[in-house]
Amino acid sequence: MSSPLSPAPTPTLTLAVLGVAAIVAAGAWLARTPGRTGAIEDRRWPWSRIAGLRRRLDDGGRPWLVLLSVLVLALGMAALLLVTWGIGALTKTGPVMRLDRPVYDWFVGHRAAWLTAPVEAFTGIGSYTAAGVISAVCGALLALRRRTVLPLVLLLTVPLEKYLQLWAGTLIHAPRPPAASSIGPVGGFPSGGSARVVLVCGMAAWLLAEQRSSRRSVVAAWTATALLAFAEGWSRMYLGRHWVVDVLGGWLFGALIMVVLLAAAALLPLPARRRLRRRQLAGDRA
Repeated sequence: MSSPLSPAPTPTLTLAVLGVAAIVAAGAWLARTPGRTGAIEDRRWPWSRIAGLRRRLDDGGRPWLVLLSVLVLALGMAALLLVTWGIGALTKTGPVMRLDRPVYDWFVGHRAAWLTAPVEAFTGIGSYTAAGVISAVCGALLALRRRTVLPLVLLLTVPLEKYLQLWAGTLIHAPRPPAASSIGPVGGFPSGGSARVVLVCGMAAWLLAEQRSSRRSVVAAWTATALLAFAEGWSRMYLGRHWVVDVLGGWLFGALIMVVLLAAAALLPLPARRRLRRRQLAGDRA
């Protein structure tokens, strides 16, 4: 199904503006809270439990920590694919398809001629190239600031997401939107572009928080992540390349990959963490 492009602003743009305004307002409200963020892994479950386990085994069990980290990574990725397959199976059911089609038709039917070209250019932020460049730059900057290679290794995860998405696609075989009404190539469940934006930007925000940065800088990083993820998902639906459930699934897919990788990385006995722990103990004794 195709539709004429209207020259005036449309409800789809209004939806985008309202979404951006809500995210910015939430970020501004959170940034006004006094105090510092600190290392999230030391204060919140389950990261506090993981950090405690690492500290208990750090003295004589470093090889076991590495093995446990690999095990967490393997089991986490298997669980990720299982959860994605289960959710993907729901995309073939009648209720989900009855929701997808009206939302899809609404976006396709309310395009604006002047807006389409900029949206086409922006949606490329979720591409492999753009995500790879963003991850490399952010990883290098965070690695230099933290004096460890871990941020660079964690952020260079675009190939991992690519192959996980391909495996998920072979398991699910979810229906795709009609190519006739799409501007650009259509995609399936989950949306890889949406997943990559959440994964790369979310990891950068998390690692910034883990470095005990100021609350405002951390909130700004998470707000930027939410803005980019929302705008990229909106652009995919505006262009007719994905169903709404594909975008929602992509956000979840990217978030789950990020959680598994960070949980595995939190167990690694890095020298920078040992130095930080010694400083904390020295401060407590003082």
